This record gives sequence, C-alpha cells and structure tokens, in this order.
Amino acid sequence: MSIWDGIKSFGGFLKEQMNERQARILEYKQRYEDEPDDQRLIRMYHSASTIEKKLGIGLVLKERGYNKSDLEG
Repeated sequence: MSIWDGIKSFGGFLKEQMNERQARILEYKQRYEDEPDDQRLIRMYHSASTIEKKLGIGLVLKERGYNKSDLEG
C-alpha cells in the first residue's frame, strides 16, 4: 500500500464520519421540530449531552428566529 492509498483511505474514513455526524444532527432536528415550547428547547440546548444534539436543537431555534446571541447565557 502506498502512502497515497493510505491518505485516500483516511480521507474516505473522515468523509464517512462527517456524513454520520450530519445525519445525527438532522435526526435531532427532526425529533425536536414539533416541540411547541421555545423556552424548553433553549433549556435543552444548554443542557444537551452531545454536540450533535445541541446543533440539532440549535437548527430548530434558528428556524424560529433565534440567533447565537439569543442563546448565550
């Protein structure tokens, strides 16, 4: 195996990992889209156990008009 084959293989691995992470973020977004209570979502955003969950909830809040400064604190 040449060094280029190794680099190509590692690049494929990274791409797969990124795709899986993006899929988890979108799953969280879909899970919380129907939550009617924005304040509950904000609390969940702050206490999220994974970055994917936080980003998914953040996407829902962004669609509802919140921005990053609204979520700080």
